[in-house]
Amino acid sequence: MNVPSEKPDVLEQQLRDEARGINTNNAIWPPTNAPTEAEVTTVADTLHSQQDAVEQLEADLGQAQEIRDQYIEATAKPMYIRVRDQAYSTHGKKSDKILDYNLSKAKESTGEPPQTPTNPTIVQSNDGTAFIVTWKKVTKAKTYEVWFGVSTNAADDQTVPDMSFLATSTKASYTHIGIAKGSRYFYGIKAVNPNGKSELSATDSRVAN
Repeated sequence: MNVPSEKPDVLEQQLRDEARGINTNNAIWPPTNAPTEAEVTTVADTLHSQQDAVEQLEADLGQAQEIRDQYIEATAKPMYIRVRDQAYSTHGKKSDKILDYNLSKAKESTGEPPQTPTNPTIVQSNDGTAFIVTWKKVTKAKTYEVWFGVSTNAADDQTVPDMSFLATSTKASYTHIGIAKGSRYFYGIKAVNPNGKSELSATDSRVAN
């Protein structure tokens, strides 16, 4: 379309094309009251110079921003952390003096860890590849930790092996996939909230068949 472009470099070329057209048709181009080749070329040259100036400013701005970002990471943020940590050390995180630095006080702990869950129930999946462990929900618990131990003495359900952390669950159930046939698996549960963890529940066990 024969309209001036919004892009400076394209508009510059449009002007130069028009100047060339004036030159080509100079014999019949009106001598008065019409833009001359020189005038159009001057406008194109000025636009080019202004675009060069903008590009240089953008390049300078990009370099300045890079220098600023480096200073933030190398100096400004470490300084903030030094002052913050010194204020914590000097006044304590819960002191009202912390507010003088526009820092947030540490919240007082107003609750207690959740109660210890009851021992879990264990059911083997239909395909035999997993144990589905369930337990009763604990009031004020946000999540649960599932702990387990494995014994190769399938007949002994009294000797609890060393227990290891298995997984965290937000529900009162967990599916332990990849059990080994013939081994006895023991499971226990800890209830967790922001104030801490309960003791490990009593364990229950089952042999993988």
